[in-house]
Amino acid sequence: MTSHAARRAARALATAGKRKAAAAPLVRGADWRTATVATVGTDGTITTTDGIPARRMASYSHPAAGDRVVISRSGSGNWRAEGLLVHSTDTEWTTYTPAVTGAGSATWSTRDGWWKRSGSLIFFTAYMTASAVGTGTSNVMFSLPSVPFRGSANRRQAIPCHVSNVGSCIGVVAAGGTLAAVDSITTSTGANIVGTGIAANTIITVTGMYREA
Repeated sequence: MTSHAARRAARALATAGKRKAAAAPLVRGADWRTATVATVGTDGTITTTDGIPARRMASYSHPAAGDRVVISRSGSGNWRAEGLLVHSTDTEWTTYTPAVTGAGSATWSTRDGWWKRSGSLIFFTAYMTASAVGTGTSNVMFSLPSVPFRGSANRRQAIPCHVSNVGSCIGVVAAGGTLAAVDSITTSTGANIVGTGIAANTIITVTGMYREA
């Protein structure tokens, strides 16, 4: 090999080495870009349309195929899905059917609910319409999408409610216990709504949030 050919070979090797080093995450450092979700795994990962598996962060909840997301790569080469840019569809809200107890013989023509999570906070709406009068003196209670934080002693949570034949009320989550429910509905005068307080057309509307257990 001539000296000229040797120099060309050395330059080619050096260039290839630089390109390889530039492509290595440890040399290049962290990286990020946008991507589209192809599939959602059951192990907390997603795979992008160009074949990159990425671990979902807590900030990216309710993933769906077609979502546009931000993914980043660490210096060690591992990818993670940081968060959502655009949902393929609105999958953030989940439906649930609130159960009503303590109203005796009351029946309900409508019991609809929706909820979504943000960390340990649950945002929800519940809508219940009675179709028969209630009986009894037990506190009227309704179920929540999950078990709320209850704490101890006098630590309570309060959720705004409206009862059509009473007015503005507060749904109280009492201290202690493990029920996924509001323990009482308290009126502006401090009285709890009981079974006999439910009329044949009473509508209970609840919109608020609570801290999850």
